[in-house]
Amino acid sequence: MNDFQTVGPRRSDAHRAERAGRERAQDRLSLDALRTGRRHRQRDPRRLQPRAEARRRQARRAADRSDLRRRHIEESKIFYIAPNATPTSLTGKGCSPYFFSASWPNEAHHEAAGAFAQSKGFKNAYLIAPNYPAGKDALTGFKRTYKGTIVNEFYSKLNQLDYSAELAQIRAAKPDALYAFLPGGMGINFIKQFVAAGLSNEVQLIVPGFVSDQDVVRAVGEPMLGMFDTSQWAYDLDNDANQKFVAEFQKEYKRIPTLYAEQGYTAALIIDQAVRDAKGKIEDPKAFRAALMKAPERAKTPRGKWKEAANGTPIQDYYVRALVKDREGRIVNRKISTILKDHGDFWAKDCSMK
Repeated sequence: MNDFQTVGPRRSDAHRAERAGRERAQDRLSLDALRTGRRHRQRDPRRLQPRAEARRRQARRAADRSDLRRRHIEESKIFYIAPNATPTSLTGKGCSPYFFSASWPNEAHHEAAGAFAQSKGFKNAYLIAPNYPAGKDALTGFKRTYKGTIVNEFYSKLNQLDYSAELAQIRAAKPDALYAFLPGGMGINFIKQFVAAGLSNEVQLIVPGFVSDQDVVRAVGEPMLGMFDTSQWAYDLDNDANQKFVAEFQKEYKRIPTLYAEQGYTAALIIDQAVRDAKGKIEDPKAFRAALMKAPERAKTPRGKWKEAANGTPIQDYYVRALVKDREGRIVNRKISTILKDHGDFWAKDCSMK
């Protein structure tokens, strides 16, 4: 026997043909599963257990980071003015006089989305978010204002990019609406795959503003049209400060500002106003905090005037925006309605500061 001789009986032509036929049948089943949402294989529970445990560890690490941030703010006694989302761990029982949000509490965009879905009369909804604290906050917020039936509440892997299995499940569930909190690259890939699968013709997709913001529009393009999102700001808000901000931003950067650009700009305006009102005495914590709390009502921000709650989160309006083309053919987030008026953080009730 030489080194290349096969050990064991040779496979007959009939056996090879039978195997090829089985493989073709399996391919047809796989294609049918993608089209109809049916799964043709049962997942091995032994393989799912390590994945589930990895997701739990990932969620615990994110929660630990949030708690560490809260403790660092309190122990350092240095004011932290947040230009982005505020975790619920910082706004309820964990609130601090050294924390100030110039953007929005974690659940607010999602509460606005739930209220919008409720107003449209959607009888049921499918929810999807990544498995980490902000994802849990997102779906909690949506469920607080949406009173219809939740078909499924699914938490995907953080930074997941392939959603073929999830889209098959959504198609099989046949919901009236789909709420997806998948920021960054997750959202870009999900929206592309959602539209490519033809689901945009079957299910109304609703997202928070940052999942369909102008930077996502540039990456995705035409598939964004027809979507709805919710936000505390819109590029076409009718006030002088906003018109000035949008015009100057477009002149400088040759593009429509994103939600994040507005948040950063507004945070800077709030700091500037507070420092001026405190006459530069930021070393006096009580005086500077008092100035910060009044700054939203005094500063001319693109959002207009708004107030700050005792727990350091905004009390402001939230809007529904539609993804449409403007007169120049650009895909934009156009404001279509105000869904929540003077809306505050749900967890402010648990903050000891009044």
